[in-house]
Amino acid sequence: MAKTVSFSVKDGSITGAMRQLLKQLLEKKLVDAVLVPLELPSKENVVQSLVTQPEALVAANPLAPVLPVNTANIVSKMTRMASSQKKVAVVARPCELRALIELTKLKQASLDNIVLVGMDCFGTYSVPDYKQFAKGTPAPGDEFMKGIKSGKADSRLREACQICEYPYPLIADVTVGLIGNDFGKEIMLLANTPVGEQVVNGLGWPGPRMMAVKQPSTSWSLTG
Repeated sequence: MAKTVSFSVKDGSITGAMRQLLKQLLEKKLVDAVLVPLELPSKENVVQSLVTQPEALVAANPLAPVLPVNTANIVSKMTRMASSQKKVAVVARPCELRALIELTKLKQASLDNIVLVGMDCFGTYSVPDYKQFAKGTPAPGDEFMKGIKSGKADSRLREACQICEYPYPLIADVTVGLIGNDFGKEIMLLANTPVGEQVVNGLGWPGPRMMAVKQPSTSWSLTG
């Protein structure tokens, strides 16, 4: 059983809903910082950034379909020599989370004080293709999700994404559920671990409910 809550998407902006979620994590002091992709001023790329001020999340765009740097490598550089002294929410795609767990097994990263926030993923473009896609688009993340919702196949997605068998997080404290939901109206937030449950409860959103959801992430091991 996974504890879940849903939160509304206003004006069809999934990016806006995600920004509000991350903002509340900081405002309610559930974490000290958030590692999340921020849009460059040109909006033609994103860069993973460690954010401590809620107002800086106005540029957050974890839904931007591009992966310039694997977040697992960033967490490794942050924690390889010593565990994080602050609680950090790491927003990452399923493939990044899997890579991070492998680095942890190799003692090249630590998950102490790390809250893993995984997202269902619909794929990414190469950096040059994303630049072309985002050019002249004020909200590239939302534009991409509109295309997904319409059901149109996109041959520009990276080949690795097109053949990916696990577009949902197998490993996460909290999962942002998009697949199978009407994400133009609401997004599901699933707590998969005791740490994730603390975060979901701490948000204080009304109407939490229990749902039977198959979540492999509740049984993962760092030694397996």
